[in-house]
Order: sequence, then C-alpha cells, then structure tokens
Amino acid sequence: MKKQLISAILCDIGLYLLQFLLIPAISFKLVTGDHEMIVVLCLTTIIVTMVGVIFFTDRLRHWLLALIIYVLLIFLYSPLYAYDIGVINLTLDGLTARYDPGFRYFGILLIAFLVLFLQSAICLIAKLIRYHQNKQKMKTTGER
Repeated sequence: MKKQLISAILCDIGLYLLQFLLIPAISFKLVTGDHEMIVVLCLTTIIVTMVGVIFFTDRLRHWLLALIIYVLLIFLYSPLYAYDIGVINLTLDGLTARYDPGFRYFGILLIAFLVLFLQSAICLIAKLIRYHQNKQKMKTTGER
C-alpha cells in the first residue's frame, strides 16, 4: 500500500518535472502557445499516468493524494507565462495579454482539474479493462 502510494507520488513529481522544468527548458514556445500547451499538458499527463497505472497502482485514492503534491509543486514554482498560469487574456482581439499574480491561482486550479479528470479517467478505464479480463478468465475456467 505505501509502496503504491509512493509510486503514484513519484509519478506525479516526474510529471511536474517534465511539464514545468524539462519541456519549458527545451522549448518555451510549447508551453505558451494556445493549442500546443493543452496538447503538452494532456499528452504528458496521459503518458505518465498510464505508465503509473500499468506498472504501479490503479487506485484512484493514491493518485488523488499524489495530485496534492503535484499542485503544491506548481504553487512553489511554475515558469512565468507557462501554460498561461496567471495570464489574463479577455480582450476581443486576443493579442493583448497581461500577467496578474492573483489570477495565477485560477490557472493552477484549472490545471489541477484537468489532471484530476485525466487521471480519474485512466484509472477508471484500467479498472474496467481488468474487470473484463477477470470476467473472461472466469468464463474460460468455468468458475463463478
């Protein structure tokens, strides 16, 4: 149990390092473009979570506890303008954007909900696949 929780926490720490340190260091454009940043957030979250669910734990409670650590890390450090955290872009032309530290919390909350949704969906899909596999195994062995 503790090993699984630690594995989920390490996966989310790795996800944070990938999304907020490695990818911005390689190409900051990937985390500031409109569509690119959503793709980067979603793909990295899906890949890291799938690896964690397949090899370590598919328990949602472990991923929920790990998400708390992930969000705390984002509060501690996130590059300026990365994933539009703290950026207000409410003008009609779409070209005028400004940074507001107070709006930063809203951006972090949106990212937390996105990661929560993706991780929950992956855990649910993994549970359904395992349930179906167990049901098939019981059919082939003739057990009830």
